[in-house]
Amino acid sequence: MTGSVTHSTASPSAALIWGQWLVSAYVVWHWALGYVTGGVLFGLLPSGVAGQLMAHLLQAAYFGAFVGLIALWALGWRAREIRRHRSPFWLLVAFVALTLNAMWVSPLMTTLKQPETMLYWGMNFSFWHGVSQFLYLVSWGAVAWWGLSLMRLSRQSRPTTTSV
Repeated sequence: MTGSVTHSTASPSAALIWGQWLVSAYVVWHWALGYVTGGVLFGLLPSGVAGQLMAHLLQAAYFGAFVGLIALWALGWRAREIRRHRSPFWLLVAFVALTLNAMWVSPLMTTLKQPETMLYWGMNFSFWHGVSQFLYLVSWGAVAWWGLSLMRLSRQSRPTTTSV
């Protein structure tokens, strides 16, 4: 006699599903704003205007990213299955990279746009733009990696069927 036996008790919880949605929104939003919108703005507008507009958009994005990271952290803390299996380390890495970018590098880049400031400090705007891009990608990558671990966790909690 053959039949099927289901191993595992539950499908992915609401916390896992919400976590995956939040990670997806964070990753897509950052990619679209930082690279798609930035490319379009610098392609259509004069460099100075596009830079000012991107600076304002990124400030709004930093606020949204902080809210998103706090929501992911809270979700990971409250959901036992996430807390037990996934460390918040990558969320902390993203938070530190985002904080450095928003509170230190971006204001420094704003002051370096004035030629007299650039000469006084002996710093190059292009160098700090590269640092900003690196921190942006570190934040993006850390959240994406944590999100992939949520996907693996949700696959582990799915029921599997075997024939007997």
